[in-house]
Amino acid sequence: MILVFVIGGVIPFFGVTVYLNNRAANSLIEQNKKAQKQELHLMASILEDAVPDMEKVCENMNINTVLSNMITKDYTDEKKWQKDKGKLWEIDRYMQDYKQSISDIVIYVSNETLCYDRPFTYLGPSVTQQSWYSDVCDRKGGLIWCYGEDREGKQKCIQVAKQIVSADGEQLGILAVQMNMDLINSAIADREENTVLLYNDVNVLYTNYEVSGTEELALETYLRSTTRWTGNTRFSVIGKDRFVTYKKVHPQNTTNYYSLVSVQDYSGITEQINQVTFNAYLIVGIGMLISFAMIIGYSTSFSSRLKELRHQMHLVATGRYDRVKMVGGNDEIGEIYAELGTMMDDIQDLTESMVEEKVQKEKMHTRQKEVEFKMLASQINPHFLYNTLETIRMKARVNHQPEIEDLVKMLAKIMRRNIQVSHKLVSLQSEIELIDNYMKIQDYRFGDRIHSEIMVDDDVDMTQEVMPLIIQPFVENAFIHGLENKPKDGRLEVKVSQDEKDIIIEVIDNGIGMNYYQLGELRHSLTQTDGSGGHIGISNVNQRLIMQYGKEYAVKVDSRLNEGTVVTIRIPKNASTAIEQSDEQELP
Repeated sequence: MILVFVIGGVIPFFGVTVYLNNRAANSLIEQNKKAQKQELHLMASILEDAVPDMEKVCENMNINTVLSNMITKDYTDEKKWQKDKGKLWEIDRYMQDYKQSISDIVIYVSNETLCYDRPFTYLGPSVTQQSWYSDVCDRKGGLIWCYGEDREGKQKCIQVAKQIVSADGEQLGILAVQMNMDLINSAIADREENTVLLYNDVNVLYTNYEVSGTEELALETYLRSTTRWTGNTRFSVIGKDRFVTYKKVHPQNTTNYYSLVSVQDYSGITEQINQVTFNAYLIVGIGMLISFAMIIGYSTSFSSRLKELRHQMHLVATGRYDRVKMVGGNDEIGEIYAELGTMMDDIQDLTESMVEEKVQKEKMHTRQKEVEFKMLASQINPHFLYNTLETIRMKARVNHQPEIEDLVKMLAKIMRRNIQVSHKLVSLQSEIELIDNYMKIQDYRFGDRIHSEIMVDDDVDMTQEVMPLIIQPFVENAFIHGLENKPKDGRLEVKVSQDEKDIIIEVIDNGIGMNYYQLGELRHSLTQTDGSGGHIGISNVNQRLIMQYGKEYAVKVDSRLNEGTVVTIRIPKNASTAIEQSDEQELP
């Protein structure tokens, strides 16, 4: 077993550990490269978003005739100067509209009669001696991207500049639109990694660390040697490895560009990886030593416990359960012992449950028979009454009393339905016809005091099989307990609709309703099977529905005092049980 452990466990495990650690180290380096690129791309987007705004403002300001006239005019009166300056309201609008992109709009002019406040600045040697000034003049009115200093000379900023020329090509001044450097500078300052913003890979515009001259030269040499606009590399500066990631931003129509460069100490990256690798090897080595010691002790006791397990299994196989001894332990053999005891208990429980299930089935069968008996016992079934009604109907026809004839005819249909009722299912159509006859009789009784109506949606399958006499008790209750004492404007509606899985029957009245306690008593009585709570008819219907379809199809009753009552009956749809309507014999 020890040899198997070493050959099959230790050697492959160490091999896999070495492989996974190397993969993890490479993965960490790649993740670092990807993260640095993504962060630089996000910072570069700040510059890229500002470029089109700055170029747009620079182009629009260059064609401003008011600005051209002011630059060439000699001012002897400050009031006239202030009046003309007020016409440059577009500058304030640009500063407001593009405040995220632009920090200042500077107009350099040499007209000494101007008052040099915003946006004008004197075009003196301090400006003309800057490197970007000659580049702007060489472009002859074209845009040039460069860098300069802000109006106070406190920080370097990216700017787009252009000559302001007269109609005959004479230079009137220089227009410079300066970028808002707060966003990009704060993004660089917040980074943990050393980061620098360069102009043409030479001039440092902003950095969050002190860049040495040697390192700056190395960065310039590398960045100028590559033609790619984004990438990363590893090189050595004064004997120290550096990992460099860069992203260049190149505005259109210019050869100048700006570079965002992230400089990391490569030894810092590998040091963390080496520490993780060392810890992993150390933990694996200690674990292997402990495992080796444990496997020796475990293998010694394993064989003895295995022999005992074999003996106990033999007792179970021969059916001598009373002699089986449960042996403790948290290993696999202990679990097998536990499962052995569970199996014996399950056999005994299964035997008991089979007996209990059989008893419960007998009880349910007896209960169903009792409910069916109560249902049949509650029905009016005298044949002599049906014959008497037929005699009365014929008498009414002879005496030309059609209303009495119709009443007796509908009552006879109801009586015949009650006589024919059994435990078999009937069509939903026959149930609705029964309710229709009953409601018409009540219409004769109450006249205009109560208006009743049956509404059936067109998509309802009227051949659907349902249990008999499940609606009539609730309609009868609505008349007797809800509407009978209402002096006028009584209304009773029977609505039949369906959803995805059920047919829904609602009996709705606007009668006297019930208070909270009366409604609670009614709902409780629906659950009684012995009729002790009264309401035997509706309780009988509820119990039949539960036994036929399940508890989720119990009758639902909602009511408000002096507002009315709503009874909801749900029956599951089943197209396969639809029956053909039987042609009932009409009375002549």
